[in-house]
Amino acid sequence: MRLTNTTDIPREQVMEVLRFVMPPGLTRTRVDVQNRLDWHIGGHAVPQSNRVLLRVGKQRVIFTAKRNGEVRYQCWMYPRKHQTYQYGQLKGRRYYIADRIECLVYLAAHELRHVWQYHRKNNRGVVWGSRGRFSEIDADSYAIRKLRQWRRCH
Repeated sequence: MRLTNTTDIPREQVMEVLRFVMPPGLTRTRVDVQNRLDWHIGGHAVPQSNRVLLRVGKQRVIFTAKRNGEVRYQCWMYPRKHQTYQYGQLKGRRYYIADRIECLVYLAAHELRHVWQYHRKNNRGVVWGSRGRFSEIDADSYAIRKLRQWRRCH
């Protein structure tokens, strides 16, 4: 696995997270981890080239707004409410991501699952109810399962 880490999260900790969430049978993957300065965090997978880009939000973001003078609003990024895809048993469920490491666990598991989906040969190991080759339902279920395991272990 090749890792490019431009965040202030230690490389060893990022590698621990990536080893923890790596789907079985996935090798030679390139992962880029970057900071994101706004509320929209996320990732992108390019399964054909085994490449994953993860954008993790910073710990604190300060916004300024002008109304009858200058007013500063401080907006904290974490804890953060995350709403899953609307399907089956998780319809309307919301999960809280406590910090940047949990955000990295969730995003890495979700995007690496998409790479795994590209390389699989049959539907073995895919969550019930998911359809298509690149299933958001399957990737989201895998990410939530890994996040729960991470919380139990750490």
